[in-house]
Amino acid sequence: MTKYIFLFLSIFISPSNAELHINVYSLPKSGTYLICRILGLWDVWHNGTFVGHLINNTNTPYPYAPRRVVNIRDLRDCFASFRSFADKFVQIGLERGKNWNNFKPIEQYKEWLSMTDDEKLMAFITLDPRIPLYENSILENIIFADIHVKEARYNQNILITKYESWVGEKGGGSFEEFSTTLKKFADHFEYSMSPELILNLYDTFWGNTLTFDQGKIGRWKTEFNAEHIAAFKNLWNNYLIEWGYEISEDW
Repeated sequence: MTKYIFLFLSIFISPSNAELHINVYSLPKSGTYLICRILGLWDVWHNGTFVGHLINNTNTPYPYAPRRVVNIRDLRDCFASFRSFADKFVQIGLERGKNWNNFKPIEQYKEWLSMTDDEKLMAFITLDPRIPLYENSILENIIFADIHVKEARYNQNILITKYESWVGEKGGGSFEEFSTTLKKFADHFEYSMSPELILNLYDTFWGNTLTFDQGKIGRWKTEFNAEHIAAFKNLWNNYLIEWGYEISEDW
């Protein structure tokens, strides 16, 4: 994905272990900036901690830290978010007269904007070459997220978190899910959090990040039509089941 989304953030949280840094690898459009904002609100920073995607801007995996968090999201919402994300940054690119890092050449931007919203969404679901982002990067991030989901079942150094449990009530989740996830996250890196700190973070983290759009759980339900659903089931339904979002194709 785009270079400006890969964030090498110096975030150090654990005062008890100066060698244990936080390393988070997030599926694109799954709350990378949201997690960065939550961590940044602790306001305790140190070199060595990483928050970014699973594949870097040269489309190769990062050297994953032994102890890490991998954050995923319902792929239906990912693709819906990708569609609006591309609209925003293509429009900005046209206004500035240059393409964004790791977006395709600017000549393709006008073609993208000439498509209907339904066509754009289908293009992302099928990873059509007409999308302005490099489709192989999206695919590789999904594949490596799936590898981590499977490995986490026997590797205690990998914690899988879900976008849906980070967003709280404003995103269609709950404070309880947010609190539980944040505690698990902190425990994974051997850090203790007070209820007061969790509540303060919850009250201040939402929105106002570079790529933020709606941030809602279940957005796909208002954007997918029957053709989108059929295409998604044909290409991606196994990930929904593997990641615990569905139990069959009957949705």
